[in-house]
Amino acid sequence: MNSLQRIDSLDFIRGVAVLGILMMNIQSFSMPMAAYSNPTAFGDLNGVNLIAWQFSHLFFDQKFMSIFSILFGVGIAIFSERVTEREGFSGKRQYIRMLWWFLFGALHAIFLWWGDILMMYAVCGCISFLFKDAKDKTLIWVAIGCLSLVWLVFLLQGLMIPMAPQEAIENDILPMWSPTNEAIFSELAAFNGSYTSALNYRTNLLLDIISEMTAYTPRVLALNLIGMLLYRKRFFLMHWGEQALSKTKLFLVGLLLAVAGIAISWLGVINNFAENFSYLYSMSFGMTYNYWGSVITALGYLCLLMIMTS
Repeated sequence: MNSLQRIDSLDFIRGVAVLGILMMNIQSFSMPMAAYSNPTAFGDLNGVNLIAWQFSHLFFDQKFMSIFSILFGVGIAIFSERVTEREGFSGKRQYIRMLWWFLFGALHAIFLWWGDILMMYAVCGCISFLFKDAKDKTLIWVAIGCLSLVWLVFLLQGLMIPMAPQEAIENDILPMWSPTNEAIFSELAAFNGSYTSALNYRTNLLLDIISEMTAYTPRVLALNLIGMLLYRKRFFLMHWGEQALSKTKLFLVGLLLAVAGIAISWLGVINNFAENFSYLYSMSFGMTYNYWGSVITALGYLCLLMIMTS
């Protein structure tokens, strides 16, 4: 294949991933920030509202963002490969590219929407680039390590909440997880008011946004590395190494992964509701299910989407 030729499967999957992310962003656009993690924080979670949340959580939440992160890693590999062919070294262009990503992300987060991810992707892109020539085993183990690190940090953080001073729980943790009606109305008023009021609110949140993105950076990095490995193995050309991929086997693998991942996320739904989305449970054990389930589901979706492009 010509090095400058586009890979149609990537364009198709990227488009699907963006639409899948939009399904979750709609919730962020329309509701207070706390409702994204804690569906009981805002509104009536019954009837069609409950069905809508369960559907989006099981089939979309973190799944398509994971796919997009994998494709971002693919993009880094392709960019490096093609620039190296032309110029012999791609590092300078890669880091300039990531600098622009970060700047656009910062402008977006401040002036348009607090849920920007470009800054986090820019940081991950700089780190992922360092692994472009790493061995396959290195990519796999670093990816597993990064995924496990984020999970353990959030798990331990949740488990340590009961040890925190009551003042910290009431002033920092509870307002984030289950804000008062007054706090919710204040947030809604800021975003439904003038552009200036929304801008001031976003600016005050910027440090919190950067802090949260920093916590999730290793997860995105892990998915970037998985994408680089899949590209290296020619997965997006329906090959694995020099061996052509069987559509039947790929369908079975994709279906098995998607069903397994969604089942894990569903178990989390059951357990979180059983605990009434208590911050003591949902911010520790409760987050585990969809954290891992979303990665497994994303890999399953990826296999199924590849069949649709072949």
